[in-house]
Amino acid sequence: MHNFCFILQNYSYYVHHSQQTLDKIAAICRELYYLVNMFNCQARARIAKIFMSTACDDKNQSRRHIGKLFNDIAPTYDRLNHLLSLNIDTYWRKKMTDLLPRGESFWILDVATGTADVGLTIDSQRNRCDSIVGVDIAENMLRLAREKIAQKPRRSSISLVGGSATELPFANASFDIATLSFGLRNFSDVAGGLREINRILKPGGNLIVLEFSLPQNRVVRTMYLFYFRRILPLLGGAISGCPYAYSYLNKTAEAFPYGRRLVDIFAPCGYSVSSYTPLSLGIATLYVATK
Repeated sequence: MHNFCFILQNYSYYVHHSQQTLDKIAAICRELYYLVNMFNCQARARIAKIFMSTACDDKNQSRRHIGKLFNDIAPTYDRLNHLLSLNIDTYWRKKMTDLLPRGESFWILDVATGTADVGLTIDSQRNRCDSIVGVDIAENMLRLAREKIAQKPRRSSISLVGGSATELPFANASFDIATLSFGLRNFSDVAGGLREINRILKPGGNLIVLEFSLPQNRVVRTMYLFYFRRILPLLGGAISGCPYAYSYLNKTAEAFPYGRRLVDIFAPCGYSVSSYTPLSLGIATLYVATK
């Protein structure tokens, strides 16, 4: 009996201290879990910061590249546009501006305005708007645009501002309409640019986009791609002195989504696309979207 009591006491002591040990182990495990979790959070935050910084650097680098490219080709830009498109670009811009509502109370922003061809076309129709603001990242383009505006015999309603389409220097809901002619594919961040334009549009405001596309007819498409890949870069490079620029531009135009695929990009950026119309056998497409 004495032995039994001794065993029982030892067993109780063992269970008591074993429980204490288990509690300590559990507490240590909780501390380790907390520390690992905290480390993972910090690590995730650091990794996210690195990726965000890298993405931001890539976008800034792309933006600088686009700005330099258009600054380099600015002196021959208008002449080559008309020559390489056989002057069809004038017809396309006219079709674009024909979509604008009539009235003198509209404020229009022309994004990636270049040498202000779209703005000048709108300005020639005085009953179309009250004010036109053109914004572009390439200062050489804006300088040529100012020269063209100054040559007009009457006072223009166009003002020009330097800036990126992904960081527009305007307040929310500042404009009734935004136009964008052959510039969307050059955005460093297409969705980001569309959202930024959406920000400066008033509720119910329209975005009208003119962009390159590819003909659906197989024969026309084959002929067009031969011209686009072989002839256009050679002519553009020879006349402008910047062969890399026209090689880049033709590649982006060919690779950029168009038609239904581009429409699908608009919706998540806050737009409802009411129409998209192919022009000149599908070489270009005109999109009308509403905020």
